[in-house]
Amino acid sequence: MSPAHGDSITWLADKGHWTRRLRPMQAVQVTVPSRHGRRLGALADPDWRRTVTRWARTEAADPRFRRMRSPRRLAPVVMLWDVSGSMATYVPHYWPWVYRLVQTGAGRIGVFMFGTGLDDVTPAFELPPYLAQRALEAQMTTYGSGTAIGDSLALWIQQYGGDWIRPRTTVVIISDGWDTGSPERLEGALRTLRAQVARIIWINPLKATPGFEPKTRALKVAKHYWSRLTAGVRPSQLIAISRELGFH
Repeated sequence: MSPAHGDSITWLADKGHWTRRLRPMQAVQVTVPSRHGRRLGALADPDWRRTVTRWARTEAADPRFRRMRSPRRLAPVVMLWDVSGSMATYVPHYWPWVYRLVQTGAGRIGVFMFGTGLDDVTPAFELPPYLAQRALEAQMTTYGSGTAIGDSLALWIQQYGGDWIRPRTTVVIISDGWDTGSPERLEGALRTLRAQVARIIWINPLKATPGFEPKTRALKVAKHYWSRLTAGVRPSQLIAISRELGFH
């Protein structure tokens, strides 16, 4: 299920047609009179279900359209993405999905990569696709083969937690759980997060392996704090997570 080793970060860029399903529905562009005599602009979103219902009730298809109700504001989402060593080969698999979420997230999604270091790579995901790929490839060269997950999470809390930790925030951790750090350090960081955010979703591609059990030191600790564990290797799984995060 995983991408082939050695593939470039563009592995799924041409083959990820399924990511288009994450795009929000495009607004139907119309210019018609509103119920108050004003004209709906080209970027307005007519609510076709409510409009057709009214037409059926009045038995007249007049040019007055119901507007879409304002959508509920997305809750903050933080992606903490392990890109070291054993996880590096999965970067091409996840990046189109993460890219689409950032592009449609209206500034409510932060992406942080960690390995031997920790970086806010959100600005890279806000670029056009080819520039985002280039920036991500350059960023990947700064990470080594090992990772201390607990140290990275603790550092993120210290440096970025004030901007992102909220009662409605969802933290998504993408990692296989192979960790060279202290389990106690990891538990402390996860305990802090879980007490202050809405939920923690852990994405581990190894969960797709037959007979998988969370047996690494890190996963034995983490299982007490995540809201759920998913492999995220199938498009349907990533789409399900997207919907859970409020993307419909």
